[in-house]
Amino acid sequence: MDMIDELRKLRSSKDTEISELRERLYCQHYRCLAYQKRLNCSQPGTDYYVKMKDRFERARKRFLAMRKRLGGVRMGATNRMIATVLGVPKGTVDTALYVLKKHLLLNIPYRAKEMGRL
Repeated sequence: MDMIDELRKLRSSKDTEISELRERLYCQHYRCLAYQKRLNCSQPGTDYYVKMKDRFERARKRFLAMRKRLGGVRMGATNRMIATVLGVPKGTVDTALYVLKKHLLLNIPYRAKEMGRL
């Protein structure tokens, strides 16, 4: 359990960053909805309509960029974090995970046949 607690400590700052980014993303989403509602209620061709359309498009662009950024954030522990906790080089963790993944993928048909699923 000590290793898991150490990983949690390493992840705590990242988890805070992720929750703040999610919160900002939700706020941006509601901002987009507000701009869209204002845009739908205004008369096309007016200065107000043009201003709201510009604001809506910028807000939507920002929302999509934030969503893309959040999608790229790794939610679990990184190989580097695991290596730090275990006290081994990162390459060792990478290699071990690669071998496990390869072994698992090779044995899936065998295990499925063994269990009567293939």
